[in-house]
Amino acid sequence: MGRKKAISPTKDIDINDLSYEDEFDENGFDEMVNGTPLANFNFNESSIPSHEPIIKQGQSVQLEVKTPNELIDHRKAKTVPNGITPPIDGEAFDIRRTYQLRESTVRKLNELKAAHPDINVYLNTILDDAINHYYKYIFLENRFQK
Repeated sequence: MGRKKAISPTKDIDINDLSYEDEFDENGFDEMVNGTPLANFNFNESSIPSHEPIIKQGQSVQLEVKTPNELIDHRKAKTVPNGITPPIDGEAFDIRRTYQLRESTVRKLNELKAAHPDINVYLNTILDDAINHYYKYIFLENRFQK
């Protein structure tokens, strides 16, 4: 882009002069279009309009519009706003806590999320399933022997 030169106070510009352009310093970063254009657009009234019909005279076009019997309002069907993990078994994710994780643990979580069969799964859902699995392993299956 060029840099505008400051207007000197001795230079008077007419208020009604709409074609006035400031002087620019060229520093080599201007956008120059190289090559040849494929098509040019002309918005003049003197341009020749094309009056070719889209559907030619001998052709017959039959259009069938299939609409469902019942129109569904999708705004009311979505009960959970974007970014909020949907409830699991009717229990919502309403408590927020902050934990620090190692970089390797975060990498493993991202790999689990990428390998999950549901591509739209939330990380909260994966963590909830993992904690439930570990809880069952410690307290119900293994009985945490000392």
